[in-house]
Amino acid sequence: MIVPKKLIEKWRVLSVILIASSIILAGGAYYYNYSIKLLRKQKENELYVIAKYKIAQMQQWKVERTADIKSIAESPFFEKGVEEWLLNRASEYVKEGIKESLDAAKNILDYEDVFLTSKTGVMLIGKDGFGKKGEPELIATINYAAEKNYTVHSDFYYCSEHKKIHYDIVAPIHNAKNEVIACIVFRIDPYDYMYPLIQSWPTESKTAETLLFKKEGDYVLYLNELRHKTNTALKFRLPLAADKLPAAQAIKGTTGFFTGIDYRGVEVISYLSPISGTEWYIVAKVDSDEILAAVKERSFLIIVIVLLLLLSVSSGIIWLYYYRQRNIYRNLNLVQEEFKTTLYSIGDAVISTDKEGRVKNMNKVAETLTGWSEKDAYGKKLTEVFVIINEVTREIVESPVEKVLLNGEVVDLANHTVLISKDGQEYQIADSAAPIKNHAGEITGIVMVFSDVTEKYLKDQKVRESERVLSTLVSNLPGMAYRCANDYDWTMRFISDSCYKITGYYASDFIDNKKVKFNDIILEEYRELLWEEWQKVLSAKETFTYEYKIRKANGEIRWVWERGLGVYDDSGKLLFLEGYIEDINERKVAEEELRKSREELVKFFEDDVAANLISTPGVYSYLVEIKKRLQ
Repeated sequence: MIVPKKLIEKWRVLSVILIASSIILAGGAYYYNYSIKLLRKQKENELYVIAKYKIAQMQQWKVERTADIKSIAESPFFEKGVEEWLLNRASEYVKEGIKESLDAAKNILDYEDVFLTSKTGVMLIGKDGFGKKGEPELIATINYAAEKNYTVHSDFYYCSEHKKIHYDIVAPIHNAKNEVIACIVFRIDPYDYMYPLIQSWPTESKTAETLLFKKEGDYVLYLNELRHKTNTALKFRLPLAADKLPAAQAIKGTTGFFTGIDYRGVEVISYLSPISGTEWYIVAKVDSDEILAAVKERSFLIIVIVLLLLLSVSSGIIWLYYYRQRNIYRNLNLVQEEFKTTLYSIGDAVISTDKEGRVKNMNKVAETLTGWSEKDAYGKKLTEVFVIINEVTREIVESPVEKVLLNGEVVDLANHTVLISKDGQEYQIADSAAPIKNHAGEITGIVMVFSDVTEKYLKDQKVRESERVLSTLVSNLPGMAYRCANDYDWTMRFISDSCYKITGYYASDFIDNKKVKFNDIILEEYRELLWEEWQKVLSAKETFTYEYKIRKANGEIRWVWERGLGVYDDSGKLLFLEGYIEDINERKVAEEELRKSREELVKFFEDDVAANLISTPGVYSYLVEIKKRLQ
């Protein structure tokens, strides 16, 4: 039987349609599953990055606050003032000086309150008045800081007197004998920084949030205000026995990604992590339904695409090709829209360029900082839109684009980089530029990511200014301050510039034994004695005091007096030695001359030649009186 050619062609077309349809359906199913996995992976990566970033921010915040309180508590002048006032509390002048220092620290460093207490928690100087006992939580923190002799951070706690949540930092204050005599307290309102930091979310999301919590007995105690529940800080608790609760799993030791049920009874995807050095845990989470919503939107799009492809196949090979091409462009547009959505949602400023360095995309943050709209900047050279200078020299900084194109690697901007916007405003920025590569590894453009760090830079300047003031005070001391290792060379880590006047060497000559070891300028007969005395003092954790001779750079022998002590970490491990050295050569010479004068006068009394003079009326009794005073 002969089959008509037309029927054969129909079967061929039908076969092609069936094969193509099968391929399209399989591809649609695969793409749908891939989209689900990809979206989930993207969201997990987002949760991980945000959690780690917030942990790093909180830990850095604690380091900075510790540095703030130490700059006051460890100031020799502040310690001396407190000691003088405690010995003579009637001195209003000294008290006012202390109060001015506390007020300055509060206002300049931006704290809720700064006050002075006894080492048992009794208010000494502060707005709450003299003699008042602090809250039990504050007293416990003060007692611990005084006992351990180092700076201590309290936990968040509710103060029934002030009707609010406090967070305190306590540092001990020492007298001249290095004894704890009082404590200084820096009080922080967590609603000013910590809670906003925890609650913020860098991308657009209806359900995402970060939780800070700790274990309290058999319960999870939430430390911050929650996004979906009000008035929760230090009030909202859930039982640890709730195994599906992400917070309960974190306290039980689970880390990383976890799918469970949150405090609302809603399924969430979360990232769990403890916060090192604290009793706190952090959970970054988002509702599973939010991810599924994006999947549903994409699944609808996939269905539409598959139907269009099937229709195009049924219309013929030519129309199939036409529809496939159209879908390719449509997908490209969708990817581009997703890219733009991501770009515009990023909290930092982002600019992308082509390989010629011409602007293609800018997000809203970049528009704000540069003063250019994306429309006006499009196609312009990056150096015209992104104008950066060195803050110190005011010279134009070379654009990182050329470096990226040349090396094909990520390039970071140097410190002290200032961005000048179109309207002349200046922003201190942190910046990095990275290449955009295609599938063949070829550079097709550059992406710039930068952020406004002006506020942080100004705070860093304040810290540096405080360090400069401290350095000036140290340099004006008659002797030299130092920090060194406990080794036989006394390897210097820091030594004040006044060492040149005492030793004839510059401070840099001693640092890490660059040109000379400090032990080498000590006369040989004192070296072993000094080493043994220091080790004895360290073993007893006492203060070292000694007088010995050194040889200056010009060969001159001088007497010096040294006083120092060991510095230990929280575990009691010795970190380094710190102390003060002063030239006492004039005093030692005067003492030697006085000793010789005494010996000569005593010898005079014993000399026969003096007998006639002594017999002179009145002279004998006068000389006897002088001899008694010398003896």
